[in-house]
Amino acid sequence: NLDNKNKRVKSLKVNKTEVRPGDTVKISIKASDDISGIRQIDIRYKRPITGSSEDISMKYNSQKGIYEGSLYIDDQTQ
Repeated sequence: NLDNKNKRVKSLKVNKTEVRPGDTVKISIKASDDISGIRQIDIRYKRPITGSSEDISMKYNSQKGIYEGSLYIDDQTQ
């Protein structure tokens, strides 16, 4: 399928490298698809100790031209 080759992640940024319970990590992705466009981006955070995961739905910010999402850090987050 030709369209699978035109999807590109140009950048992925995370606003924090160290966190504590109560923090929110903001994630931004700049991506493109030259043929059909991008309808939705979801990313999966996999916890390093338990291997469980959490899906993060990214919302398009048309003013910035990026997809944005966040992950709340609680006392159970790894």
